[in-house]
Amino acid sequence: MIRGACEDHGYGNTVIIEHNMGSRIVYSQYSHLASIEEPLKQACGPIDVGRKKRRTCATPVSIEARIILGRVGGSCYGQPNCTSLHLHFEIKDFSTLGTDGDDLGEFGYTVNHPDLETYHNPILNLHSVITLSPPQRTPVIQNGTNIRVGPGGAGATAYRVIGQVNQGEEYNATDTSPATTTPNCPRGWYQIGRIDGSRFPDNLGGEIPDAWVCGDFIINGSLCHTITSATPLSSIPPGYGVPWDVFNLSIMEMTATCSGSVATIDMNAIPNPQYAYRYVYNKMYYAPSGAQTWTPMTLTGAGLISNAWLLAKGSALIPLSDPSRLTYVLGYLCTWNGSQWKCGCRDQLCNQNYWQLQAIQPMTGTSAVTVSQELAADLLLTAAELPPPPPPPPPLSREITLGLNQTAFRTGDTLRVGLSARNPEATFIADFYFGVLLPDGVSALFITSLSPLNGVVRRLDADARTFPPLLANVQVSQGLNITLTDFLVYTFAGGEPAGIYSVFAALTPSGAFNDGRIDAGDLLIIDIRPFSFSP
Repeated sequence: MIRGACEDHGYGNTVIIEHNMGSRIVYSQYSHLASIEEPLKQACGPIDVGRKKRRTCATPVSIEARIILGRVGGSCYGQPNCTSLHLHFEIKDFSTLGTDGDDLGEFGYTVNHPDLETYHNPILNLHSVITLSPPQRTPVIQNGTNIRVGPGGAGATAYRVIGQVNQGEEYNATDTSPATTTPNCPRGWYQIGRIDGSRFPDNLGGEIPDAWVCGDFIINGSLCHTITSATPLSSIPPGYGVPWDVFNLSIMEMTATCSGSVATIDMNAIPNPQYAYRYVYNKMYYAPSGAQTWTPMTLTGAGLISNAWLLAKGSALIPLSDPSRLTYVLGYLCTWNGSQWKCGCRDQLCNQNYWQLQAIQPMTGTSAVTVSQELAADLLLTAAELPPPPPPPPPLSREITLGLNQTAFRTGDTLRVGLSARNPEATFIADFYFGVLLPDGVSALFITSLSPLNGVVRRLDADARTFPPLLANVQVSQGLNITLTDFLVYTFAGGEPAGIYSVFAALTPSGAFNDGRIDAGDLLIIDIRPFSFSP
């Protein structure tokens, strides 16, 4: 119900709503509006006696969810545009502008922590947030890491940056929220506070007691997956696949990092020279020890294809209801071996598809709990309850093949990329994309010219119309069979980021990305070849 609407104390045009929660009353406030909807003003009644602007609804005005209260603006102090375009949003226990009345107390910024002034953290009402108990000490691992007023963003909107923190600084992490793609943060968000209790300065003025930082830039938690490639296959219950790459035992496909009562699950589809096509299914399941049902989760990551498959990796946050006991996780990853997809493998033959099983538990002392034969007895659920999804459609017989002169490079080494292409099918028109996936796993350098060498960096979750092809509307003739040595030549200067890169080449139907998406059938041919660089 509408509680009041006014202009006052720097809030500008403001609406305050009373919410009857049954056992308690709380209020939400919406300020700096460009305007308030006229029907709401009229329904509320006349301006209060002796007040210039305030309207307190004599008779409660019931409103429905999603009703428009007004238009977002920048009003304050009686001026229509005295601050930037934004919505000031509060949840609190009082119906006035100030903590002690419309003209008394504190307004927005408080001397004490807002929780002590009967404000409530609105983030808890806008996002899925899990409290870390006890708070976790978290060192920052990169200079200039942004901190924000909220956990990332949603859609095309990101929460405002209030400042930066730097490598080596330590903070207390008190809450965590799931991963986002805008801004990109595969490992989820953490609310942090200063260890000494002081506040973060806000670059717009004032101070903020807590801020949010992407988990990619802090050390928070320890590896806590208990099944590794050293685990005997006999310890994995029948009916489940293994969480490592059966074709390369050094690669773990399912890993977990635990922090307090939360675990971050990563599904890693790391390409290798033998098998370039590897995709992660964007759904997973988890169940605490002794549970009777699997709980579904959606993985977040870059490059979603056909609304089901992630190109590089996927991540999800799961709660640990009892950190002293195992929690089981099911994921699914597919590898193209040149003739068919091998999905959810249990061994190298991979003649049957399974959900891949991982068991997680926070660290005990200095080592993780060891998986044993007891796992099979403890896991009451069966994978048969969840038939694995069908694999992606197979690649076509048209081929692009990349070749690298080596797979590990250091400063001064020269990367040489060869390219072969063949088309035994009918002539077609296509766009040709060529570039390099960067070590962050979420962005790529799209090469636009080979001589001179030029390109642009784009995030893989960006609008696909921003991805520039090296060649557009190129005719790929029937019977094409060419090999180009030294298609790309590049010498490492030493300033490049260290990590795993992947050269890619792809053909799409001409204009396939004009709708801004990568849909099923958009990638006619693709080849990916990884390599590493260290200075």
